[in-house]
Parts: sequence; C-alpha cells; structure tokens
Amino acid sequence: MRLSLWPSIDLSEGRVVRLLRGEMSALTTYDADPGELVARFAEEGADGVHVVDLDAAFGRGDNEPAVRRLLRAATLPVQVGGGIRTLEAVARALDAGAARVVVGSLPFTEPAAFEEVMRRHGSRTVVALDCRDSRPSIRGSSHAGSPEAEISSSSRVSSTRTSRSRGRAPSRSPLGRRARSCWPRR
Repeated sequence: MRLSLWPSIDLSEGRVVRLLRGEMSALTTYDADPGELVARFAEEGADGVHVVDLDAAFGRGDNEPAVRRLLRAATLPVQVGGGIRTLEAVARALDAGAARVVVGSLPFTEPAAFEEVMRRHGSRTVVALDCRDSRPSIRGSSHAGSPEAEISSSSRVSSTRTSRSRGRAPSRSPLGRRARSCWPRR
C-alpha cells in the first residue's frame, strides 16, 4: 500500500497564505504563484493538490478567479475546498476542473442539499471534519463548538481517521522524503 501525498495550498486575496492555528488574524503571505506552486508539487512527486479558498471559508469573498487559473494550469488532480456550501458551488468547482470538492459545513447545516450533492457528485465529494478543542468546527473554523456545529448521532456522515502507515515509506519522491522528515516519530 502507498500513501498518497496531496500538499495543501491556502489562498486569500489571490495569494498563497498559511494560517496559524486556523486564525485569519495570524496569516502569513508567501511570495509564490499558486500555479507555479502546483507545478513544483507535481515535479516533486505529489499525487494531487488540496486547495483551500480561505476567503470563501470565512465568508470574506472568494478566490474563484485564482482557483480557476490554478485548475487550468494544473497537470495533476486538484481538490478544492473552502466555502463550498451549496450544490451550485460544488457544480462550479467541478465544472472548472476540480477533481474533487471538499465540503465541511454543508452536511451539518443543510442535510437535504448535501444529500443532493451526494446523489449528483458523490464520487467526487469529500467531507472534511475540522475540530478545535475536540469539538466539530464549521464555517471556516469560526463556529468551533457552537450549537450549530454539533453533529447528531443520526448523521449519515462518518469520519475517518488517517494515521501513519506502520513504518512504511509514503513515497520515494522528493516530496515524500520531505513529508517523512516532518512526520512524528514513534
């Protein structure tokens, strides 16, 4: 078995950024073109790229033009997440060329819409469950632990836990070596 490597690119105002502990107030901006970064990840052996539109996730606009440019330039699969909370948003991302879409809030805030997404695009839909302080977090992590973030036991969504493959190397590619160097040792 081989672990798939999907490095993440977070976007805000069309630029590559990283958040500290999921806080928009702790944002670091990088001088990197998103399309060039995808190309570099492809050269380093990535299996795909995970792109997050932080502005859409936090309800501060969106990066659709930047995401569309990135999707057009990508030579490997790209999954897109962040602020995808409607059937229309799912369809737009897939129509733009996303291999998969990642939804987080939708299954818990709009179950009927989520059912329709799964009916139409289930094989290309990933459910992300972010947690903060061991509580579900929705809408760009801005509602951590709030009543609307509670997930009922009747939810038809199951979460999975990813873990390190028992000592097996995820990849022999440059990206895989970099990932292994960051992996916690047991």
